[in-house]
Amino acid sequence: MNGVITMTKKNLETLKVMSLLNEKKLTQIEAGKRLRLTDRQIRNIFKSYKEFGDQGVISKKLGKPGNRQLPKGLKDKVLNLIKTTYEGFGPTLAAEKLLENHKIKISVETIRGIMVTHHLWVASRVHKKVHKLRSRRAHFGELIQIDGSEHKWFENRGPSCSLIVMIDDATSLLVSLLFTPTESLNAYFQSSKDYFKKEGCPLAMYSDRFSVFEVARKNPLLEEQALTQFKRALRELDINLICAKTPQAKGRVERVNRTLQDRLVKELRLLGISTIEDANIFLQKSDYIIKHNAMFAVPPAQRGNVHRTLDKEQLSQLDRILSRNYERVIQKDLSFQYGGDIYQIISQESRHDLCRKKITIWEDVNKTVRAEIANEEIEVRSMREVEYLPKSISNEDLLKMWKIKKKYIPNIHHPYKTKYKNK
Repeated sequence: MNGVITMTKKNLETLKVMSLLNEKKLTQIEAGKRLRLTDRQIRNIFKSYKEFGDQGVISKKLGKPGNRQLPKGLKDKVLNLIKTTYEGFGPTLAAEKLLENHKIKISVETIRGIMVTHHLWVASRVHKKVHKLRSRRAHFGELIQIDGSEHKWFENRGPSCSLIVMIDDATSLLVSLLFTPTESLNAYFQSSKDYFKKEGCPLAMYSDRFSVFEVARKNPLLEEQALTQFKRALRELDINLICAKTPQAKGRVERVNRTLQDRLVKELRLLGISTIEDANIFLQKSDYIIKHNAMFAVPPAQRGNVHRTLDKEQLSQLDRILSRNYERVIQKDLSFQYGGDIYQIISQESRHDLCRKKITIWEDVNKTVRAEIANEEIEVRSMREVEYLPKSISNEDLLKMWKIKKKYIPNIHHPYKTKYKNK
């Protein structure tokens, strides 16, 4: 056959084997082993070789577009969307959004190939230290991992803020998300309160050694160390708090933080959300958490929910438990100091039995000071609000009046005035 034939390296190898097979120097089984093909494939190729010669070993699809190749118009449309609307998205998230928002169904690997070709995505290959994998807990609610993620969640549209994340260890279910200005005790209290009211109390919570969870400096001379406000609150609810020594120990919440920093940031960008208030409303009213859990959650090793439902007493005390609690000693005049002010116990009857007793103080969501003794709430009022004190008196003068001690003057029958008078 005259002319030039274009072949690949694989076609040349096939041609050599077919010529040996034609000369009966190889069997079909030996030819199949050499080319890594089955007997049937060898027979079909050999039949084409005998009919068309050297041209018979070349695929008829060589140089032609593939059957699965995207139409040029669709490929250009996808590329334009990735460059504009979905700038910075990864291949997986981009494929999901193209299907969800534009009804364009394309595989993740095809998207990845397009993005790599046009230098829109580079795989990150970071070799990290390998840590031993910790087994998941068996039941939902047995252990909740908690962490705060400081990040530019609104990119350049708003300031940086924190996202309080709670995830179940057994199932990787997101149980609570809350945007807050900073990672603080009040933020963890608010997030925990919403979660406890919705699901109940877990058996344990897993956190890092942030000062909210553990006292930074421990006194080696004390057998029982001081408790943080958060640990005290969990102890009252009979929840065990475990503080991890390394970030890798609570790897599930660390990994979900990285996932949210990629996916949730882009979701907020598409919706134009740029404030903490709007972001929290979005998390409450949308099905974002449900979609996330459907994609990333796994079934527990054992069925069953081990959350403990709050009883009536715990539910009524929840606002007090999940707030800063302080103890003060009641003075003889039934008053105590708190926050640079003096508070008076208001009661219709005489309560001198309360003198020198410890009183627990906290502030509710409205910043109103409340107090209780032995689970009995007592009405208290700032000295500024008591009727017999002038309204114009300043706080500093009030403290001075309260601290001034009267000069003691002994009476005429005192031993110093009688026994030693004639000496």
